[in-house]
Amino acid sequence: DLYQAIIPDGSADSVSYDDAIVVINQLNQWCQGTAQFELPQEKHFVYLARHIYNPIETNELKSCRLLLREEEAIQPNRPFKKLLGYQWQLTQSQCQSFDDEQSKATLTCDEQNIVKKGGSIESRDATECMPEYRAESLADMREPNTTFRLLLLAP
Repeated sequence: DLYQAIIPDGSADSVSYDDAIVVINQLNQWCQGTAQFELPQEKHFVYLARHIYNPIETNELKSCRLLLREEEAIQPNRPFKKLLGYQWQLTQSQCQSFDDEQSKATLTCDEQNIVKKGGSIESRDATECMPEYRAESLADMREPNTTFRLLLLAP
């Protein structure tokens, strides 16, 4: 498989941010002049998940298992599959603390870490599969059920 051709000692199901960057850089080198790729930012993932993939009302909470069942029932021509509740998705966004004005809750995180989104099949808490939930990942750590998607950049 393509991933293991670039990262021979890795697995596409347990990816580190550093590995994802190596893969993207290699793809960009191979595709130079025709296509360029990057990891999505956290805001891209949230927009896609909330507005295109599986529109969810702002205050609605759906469990990871329910999201999986809903996806299986949706037509096969859907443009994006397995976005929430399958595997964590790495983003290019570094973790930053923020103050959510609506809830007055402050999320603190280690700003050395990378944001990952989407939850996984092993998520026990329904909030982990919600578009806004953010988990942290060390850049060099290969974590189980963690992978990445590519954004194709416009020329």
